[in-house]
Amino acid sequence: MISGDSYYMKYRSSQEYEGEKADAILELAVNGDDIAMITDTQGVSMHMIFKENKVYMVNHEGKSVMVMPSDLSQNDGADPFPKSEFVFKGAGTGELFGTPRPYEEYGTDAGDVRFYFDGSKLAGFESSFEGMTVQMEILEISKDIPSGMFDIPDGYEVMEY
Repeated sequence: MISGDSYYMKYRSSQEYEGEKADAILELAVNGDDIAMITDTQGVSMHMIFKENKVYMVNHEGKSVMVMPSDLSQNDGADPFPKSEFVFKGAGTGELFGTPRPYEEYGTDAGDVRFYFDGSKLAGFESSFEGMTVQMEILEISKDIPSGMFDIPDGYEVMEY
């Protein structure tokens, strides 16, 4: 499903970089080249939409939208599954959020990714890129994208940069 052009995934994330750790709950929707992400970190929510070669940062509390040109690829690093080639490196058992699980490890041009399983079901993944390690546990995955993920709300103040 995640290798396709359209899916929704909700996951919890824990990332560590230079000894600092941050936890979050994320919702990710991919629809072709468009990507929407809602991040909740310590009670602060952020909704970002990547489409039309722009980044839309939607602030629901402040009823505003910041619009910025996106001079990077449409992915902008938001999709945890870059479209680069995965090369199989090996398999084993490791811990995903403290639970031992079998994994398959793949290398990409940017770093390594371990896909953890619960039986035949994908349970989560761990990526290591440029000194940062991120673990993600899948809470929900579906081909059905919730309504509103890609919507720019009417009536919000729009600030273009």
